[in-house]
Amino acid sequence: VTILSDADINPDGIRLNSLRLREYENDNSVKNKLLASGNISFLKNNILKFHNFKIKTFSPISAKLFNIVLKKPTIKHGNFDADLLINGTSLAPYALGNLNITGVDIPLLDATIKDIDVNLKNDYIFVNAKGAIIDNEINMYAKALNSPKPPYTVEDVQIKAESVDLNKVAQKLDDYSTERLKAKQISSGNTAFSPEQIVLKNAEISFSGSIDNLDL
Repeated sequence: VTILSDADINPDGIRLNSLRLREYENDNSVKNKLLASGNISFLKNNILKFHNFKIKTFSPISAKLFNIVLKKPTIKHGNFDADLLINGTSLAPYALGNLNITGVDIPLLDATIKDIDVNLKNDYIFVNAKGAIIDNEINMYAKALNSPKPPYTVEDVQIKAESVDLNKVAQKLDDYSTERLKAKQISSGNTAFSPEQIVLKNAEISFSGSIDNLDL
């Protein structure tokens, strides 16, 4: 893999004229993997400001690159394709375009996203995903307002699952609540994300199979 860059760097930021990620094939031909360009300004407290920052992939890229943004090794597997235009800051980005991620293993609630497609429009974000949460196969559709600042409004969520073990779900949710409380106690106020910032207007969950361990 070869990285080629053309950039102007100064104490206030970076003007990225182009950044190319290339890969050599077995026949010695060169294949473009990723192209990026745009302006990045350095703000206080290690915050970045994006101005017309464009990212386009030409073939799947390792999703581990998202760990740089998340600042911790959250994503261990998977690939992504993207065609995005990003403005705003690293704390409140505003993106337009398409993002497709496959085979991502997210440790939150033992979730594995097998396929997620995100379409970011001017007003709304549309998400279609397939995967498993706590050993339950699911299909999910979501529609949310495309707003970089809280509250983050989710207009609609529809989840379809084959079957569910409520005891296992309850245990995982309890474990998650304990971990979130610990994380909230040690996180800084200007970077912490809280579920209380999410406004959910409508949610529907349907099961095509059995619901186990349900006591009425």
